[in-house]
Amino acid sequence: MKDWCQQLMELPLLAENHIRGCFKACVADQELLAALLDYMRQTWLKEEGLWQPKHWSMYQQSIRTNNYVEGWHRWLNQAAEKDNLLLHRESKLVNYHVDMVRDGLLISYQQKIYVNVQAKIFTK
Repeated sequence: MKDWCQQLMELPLLAENHIRGCFKACVADQELLAALLDYMRQTWLKEEGLWQPKHWSMYQQSIRTNNYVEGWHRWLNQAAEKDNLLLHRESKLVNYHVDMVRDGLLISYQQKIYVNVQAKIFTK
């Protein structure tokens, strides 16, 4: 069961075109978790579902965690304690940030050691 759950959790690390096939293999191996599988199918895998694989596949993405979001929330909470108008000003930028993420214009900085690790991963 643990290995089966691990396979489901690894789906975002696969290339978009392999996700559905690997999911089908998981379904064939385990029918006991029908409710979970149905949820995943309806929400994450259907073409008209809420999230399609192209939106959540992390294949060959250098940032595969939510650490950036966690850091931003920490900064926002600390800054909001000092500045009552901060949240008001930040709220005006939400649509701008969404557009930047969608268009791939948001820049991320990584430490050199992690850039080197990513280079090794993506050249294999």
